[in-house]
Amino acid sequence: MPIEKTASVPLSTFVINGQAVDVVRQFIYLGSIISSSGTLDAEISTRSTKASSVFGRLLGAVFHKPKISRHTKARIYNAIALIIMLHSSETWPITQTQLRRVDVVQARHLRRVESFKGYDKIRNTEILKTFKLANLSTQVKAHSLKWYGHLLRLPLSTPARIISDFNPSEKGWKRPRGRPSTRWANVIKQRLLNCNINPNEAPSLALDRATWRRLTALPTSSL
Repeated sequence: MPIEKTASVPLSTFVINGQAVDVVRQFIYLGSIISSSGTLDAEISTRSTKASSVFGRLLGAVFHKPKISRHTKARIYNAIALIIMLHSSETWPITQTQLRRVDVVQARHLRRVESFKGYDKIRNTEILKTFKLANLSTQVKAHSLKWYGHLLRLPLSTPARIISDFNPSEKGWKRPRGRPSTRWANVIKQRLLNCNINPNEAPSLALDRATWRRLTALPTSSL
């Protein structure tokens, strides 16, 4: 995917090693799309396209083979399509609307595996039970809490921890007027509260891996 330049913003004025750095709307870093707006729409669209492409190539060779059990198909789906779909999802500042988009992609795939049509009127929850799979939105939430626990166990001098602990308001930074964009920190705070974890106590709780797993391994409906 090419890097897109903004039409209204001039080239950047800062220089690194004698070379000017362009201002762009988005760029790819470690396989993920980083947008200047901080939104995930482009990333989720790309993830969906890539996962669907791989899934489509395996549809006739694997997923429509009657001799292959549902259990095996589910494991293959998790090992290939879901890994592509959920790449870097641990750090997504994802909204509820975007979570629903992710679930729609999964439901569409599983319906094609079973050759279900829209008029069959079979709920997505029933299809997930058939394959013994959790929906993708739940997996995204679980992955983010697992990663957050890992982050809290890092030394305070680690770059990732420094960025995580950084408080813009303490430096006098102000957010623009209007409804603020969803931030990863806000998403994590809400998920901790949904798991009955006080965000202020999370750093000490995360030090014990077993305790953290127990506290965050609540019923999927509560995530």
